[in-house]
Amino acid sequence: MPRFDEACHNCVWEGEITARPFEHPPCPRCGHETHRVWKKATSVAGDEIPGGTWIENLGDQPMFFETKSAIVKEAHRRGLEPMVRHVPVPGTDKSPHTSDWSAVSPYQLEAAREMLERIGRIQPPDPEPIHTPADVALVKSIFGGL
Repeated sequence: MPRFDEACHNCVWEGEITARPFEHPPCPRCGHETHRVWKKATSVAGDEIPGGTWIENLGDQPMFFETKSAIVKEAHRRGLEPMVRHVPVPGTDKSPHTSDWSAVSPYQLEAAREMLERIGRIQPPDPEPIHTPADVALVKSIFGGL
């Protein structure tokens, strides 16, 4: 059965009670009938980004942001919209923002080129062989202890 927040008018008790959706069980303190309490959400998604985030395609270098509003400010500073909603022109289902998906701005192309160049300059390290006792034992069992 689900748990609900209930309260008692008689003794001003408030707490969680296991009950059916339309059932109001007696107060555990005084025995009077309880009523459902609808509490507001205790938290709302805030502006902070826990641990921050790196965004690589805003320019020639990755940028670190700790808040969502900082991302929006930087995007506006660069003349970008963080999100475009489809809002059709009255009387049609067309929108100047979403009608032609093939168009990419020169800014976006340049940012993508810079990001790909940056990624291409990074050489992954050569993996070092890992020899655990289990690996050595497996090789010896397969090859007879060579």
